[in-house]
Amino acid sequence: MEDPLLAENIFGERVRMARLERGWSQTDLAKAMKPHGVLTNMSAVAKLENRTVKPPRAIRLAEAVALSQVLDIPLEAMVEDPRFSVANHIDSLNTRFEELAIAVEALTKEMLESADTASHADDLTTGQRAVARMTAAMRDTARKASSLFTEASKELNGIAGIAED
Repeated sequence: MEDPLLAENIFGERVRMARLERGWSQTDLAKAMKPHGVLTNMSAVAKLENRTVKPPRAIRLAEAVALSQVLDIPLEAMVEDPRFSVANHIDSLNTRFEELAIAVEALTKEMLESADTASHADDLTTGQRAVARMTAAMRDTARKASSLFTEASKELNGIAGIAED
């Protein structure tokens, strides 16, 4: 890491995010640290989370370990730069591929329904409408698939860049 304070900045933000996800106040978090051997208060937690104050409050190792335990987050994950986290990229790719699978499943359903309607149509207009719906569904899914694959490609390029570093 180029900036020696970057790890502390990331740590402070992770603490804040984890605390808020749990619906805890800064006082709640300070109290939760006591059984882990760290006596602190709301003001100290606020300073630990707010890294914009100059100079920022130093984070003691005992605090970091206690916070990691209290928040049930591995210590190394609390300082990992999210911009370079391969796990984040993989999660993002998984999400995109899940969205693509859902879109393809919806397209398949729409195509089957439209084909069934078209094959049982009593008149030409009903059949044409069914084919038009099927065509529109295919077009929309193709656009979504293209977009998802473009995003996935960017993610993969990001991972490749991380691997090269």
